[in-house]
Amino acid sequence: MGDQRYYVVDGATLQCDKGSAPTKLKVTSQQTEKLKDKLQATVQDCKPNENIMPFGTCSITKGSCSPATMPWKDPSKFVDNNGIDELLDKSTCQCTVGGKISVMDPGQKFIFETVSKDDPSNEIVEHKECHCVEDAAWMKLVLSENAKNIVESAGKRSPEIMKYYTNTPYENDLKITDSNNSWCASFVNWVMENSGMEGLKSKDAYDKTRALKWKEWQGGKVIANPVYGALAIKQRRGGGHIGFVAGTREVKGKGKKLVVIGGNQGNALKAALYAQNDFLAFVVPKDYEVCLACYELPEYSDKADNSSTES
Repeated sequence: MGDQRYYVVDGATLQCDKGSAPTKLKVTSQQTEKLKDKLQATVQDCKPNENIMPFGTCSITKGSCSPATMPWKDPSKFVDNNGIDELLDKSTCQCTVGGKISVMDPGQKFIFETVSKDDPSNEIVEHKECHCVEDAAWMKLVLSENAKNIVESAGKRSPEIMKYYTNTPYENDLKITDSNNSWCASFVNWVMENSGMEGLKSKDAYDKTRALKWKEWQGGKVIANPVYGALAIKQRRGGGHIGFVAGTREVKGKGKKLVVIGGNQGNALKAALYAQNDFLAFVVPKDYEVCLACYELPEYSDKADNSSTES
């Protein structure tokens, strides 16, 4: 495994270790090469007050910052932009006053290069783009089902909900109605099986309908943090709950919340807001390649309610 380094774009956040405030990078060195619709930065984007703006108060002069910057160091050696070296998030720029300028945020987390940790020459072994949203193909089915506004009917058997029990022991159980059985795990099983994957297998056929058992999914692997499309598994009173990570949302006064689409959330299939630490595990298909950029979850713009009942 190598170190991932991200390319820098217009609007990247810079910080000087002698300045009191960060500033944004303005790219003027070229106007053609873009990453995700943002101009890519090069070593020539080092001009004071044009590319690099003042950093508030300078701790050396005790007055207002007046950048006197030198060329950027440690650019990418893998690809050049019309013969000009491109900046990476590890690149630094020295100010002749005494400060060292570094990249706090490269402005994008989709295009990166990977360098070998073991090669003494630090040879670049990959240059790639994160495709996590596109690769989580099962989410297309999740989103299309979510758009149907499926809601439980007490004491009834909705065809839309009953179909999620396909290939489970409950498939032909006439005692099952919308409201007398938790169906979040059955929804997950139905999505994965209808997206070309195997559902959860065990000696107990009922396990695929039990949320907590999906931590042991033979077709998956547990990851430390959520990525788009991951199965989010949590404990609740009386059992567990499971849904699909669909992104994040900033909630005023409460910070960033995780958006999870799942069945049996407030007696419906819908998107709901949770704290990340509500969940005890995140699981993705075992062949799903997770890169650092995958952890930059997309902002979820559609309707998402506060979390409520899950039983």
